[in-house]
Amino acid sequence: MSKDEVDSNIPEVARASIDAYVEHGLHPGGFLLAVLQNNLFDALFLADRTNRPALYHIAQYVYNKTPDECWGSPEATNKWLKHAGGNNG
Repeated sequence: MSKDEVDSNIPEVARASIDAYVEHGLHPGGFLLAVLQNNLFDALFLADRTNRPALYHIAQYVYNKTPDECWGSPEATNKWLKHAGGNNG
């Protein structure tokens, strides 16, 4: 699957929230935070009808397009949020 196919299957609001989280350390909301924390059950239960069918592509986007240190566990996301996307030292 090409980059454009992955990107086009992600709701624009979700992509913008992930990008704002990565670039500025902004809280992405409950569903995306669950995705970023690698919490499948919460991600599934918190997803709305727009994001649920896109979950696979959202996970691909996080895996392929975001820094490894900003996702994967609650500890990683808490640290990322605390340090505003890594931009505050």
